Amino acid sequence: MADPSFFYTPELISNKNRDVPIPLPDVKRIEYVDEFMSNPDNYSGDIKALTDRLVEKVNECEHSVNLLRNEILQKCAALSQLKKDLLELQCQLRLPDAKERFVDKDEKVVVKFLDEETSYEYDMDTALNNFSVKMSLLYAEIIVTQNDIDVVEHFKNIAMANCTNVIDWFESNQRSEEVNQSTSC
Repeated sequence: MADPSFFYTPELISNKNRDVPIPLPDVKRIEYVDEFMSNPDNYSGDIKALTDRLVEKVNECEHSVNLLRNEILQKCAALSQLKKDLLELQCQLRLPDAKERFVDKDEKVVVKFLDEETSYEYDMDTALNNFSVKMSLLYAEIIVTQNDIDVVEHFKNIAMANCTNVIDWFESNQRSEEVNQSTSC
């Protein structure tokens, strides 16, 4: 059997940027079902209680995945709005009076990102730089969050396999007991 210290539950990467972390259920693969079922801490004769606990792990994973997916939708909305704002700014730069407005008169550009509370006024170069940085940041956050979804989906699949294996083991033992009883008669 593998060394139990080898198994760990990683932290979601995107939790580093959150005030309230998204929970990652503690799911470990049941490698030896006979051994697992013989432990009274795991199985005390009530298969329903055990399967309910195992299904709860699947549900916890689904809940975390849903939270992460909603977060990606919000980031995609912010990214979409950022692209629209950048295109609008680009249109302003193409106007005939753009040089006069933004270079000679040093007109400020109001920058307000969808996922931020406050707006700021910057000169054109700084505004364009901030749009670029924010776009890169949003792309990176989306990729990190998608990676976290993959991790949680992996744990969900393990939890589902655990549940299936325990039920299959239980049903197999039930059939074996029935066969043993019918042959002993």
